[in-house]
Amino acid sequence: MESVSNTTVLILLSKVHRFDLLQNMFTNIFIPSAVEKEFIAGGSLYPSSILHFQKYSKTLYTTENPKIEKSFPLGLGESSAISLALEKKIVFLSDDKRARTIAQVLGVAVLGTPGIILWNVQHKYLTPLQAKDIIHQLLKHKYYISTELYAQIMNLLEK
Repeated sequence: MESVSNTTVLILLSKVHRFDLLQNMFTNIFIPSAVEKEFIAGGSLYPSSILHFQKYSKTLYTTENPKIEKSFPLGLGESSAISLALEKKIVFLSDDKRARTIAQVLGVAVLGTPGIILWNVQHKYLTPLQAKDIIHQLLKHKYYISTELYAQIMNLLEK
């Protein structure tokens, strides 16, 4: 399975050094050059994140830009990633609420970091306990999720 990623998922998973969760799900992840630049530029705050990304970049990621760049009321990276997901008719990875909403309205399948973690639990790459630990690590790294979503995730992990 293939996907297109926005910066948010890459940053979050790199902070907890868990790009393997993406590798378990996808054979290839397309990253528009605008997303790659955003991620690399933001990496100066988290140098180990860039090293972790580089470990996986040759086997998992492909830099590709959309043939037709659509304009959305979003940043360049989000717009480019949604445009590419539309063109390729593949999953859009993002935790940005506005970008997710626009993609869903356009009929693009969307998956965020919690969904990636839950998929890995469902497919036995993670135990529920490991998944909870990753969620808590993300929260320590200033990942925001609503209390309602947090409760839903914890409930799913209890089953």
